[in-house]
Amino acid sequence: MSLREQITEHQKKAMKEKNTLLLLVLRGVLSDVKNKEIEVKKELDDVEVQKIISKKIKQNKDAILDFKRGDRKDLVEKAEQENKILESYMPEQISEVELEEIIKNLAKELNISDKTEMGRLMGAVMKKLGNAVDGNLVRQKVNQILQ
Repeated sequence: MSLREQITEHQKKAMKEKNTLLLLVLRGVLSDVKNKEIEVKKELDDVEVQKIISKKIKQNKDAILDFKRGDRKDLVEKAEQENKILESYMPEQISEVELEEIIKNLAKELNISDKTEMGRLMGAVMKKLGNAVDGNLVRQKVNQILQ
């Protein structure tokens, strides 16, 4: 069963159970998936669906920061709950220790030792790990390692 089909099934279940938050989040994801499919004129595979979900998670994280600055605890809580739902459809995230090890190994492989080539190292890490890691975390770790 594809990820898209899985989300559709969970949406139906949320409707039956009257789980409004889950239903709202899944409808949003499916809407974005359908819009992207119309744009590219083909059905999306699981990796492409995960990219859409990852983008929604990042948008929520940005919104959470804004809500915290505005002292809107209710909206912070809602966005965090939405992210928990969205993250359940993403692959297992790699640990920070494993990430640091991968970055150090790739830096040695590519012979990168200073910040001028930070972008090349980040690109290599993201290519290797894909959706299994948050891009902001990669940037932080690469920055730390290349100091």
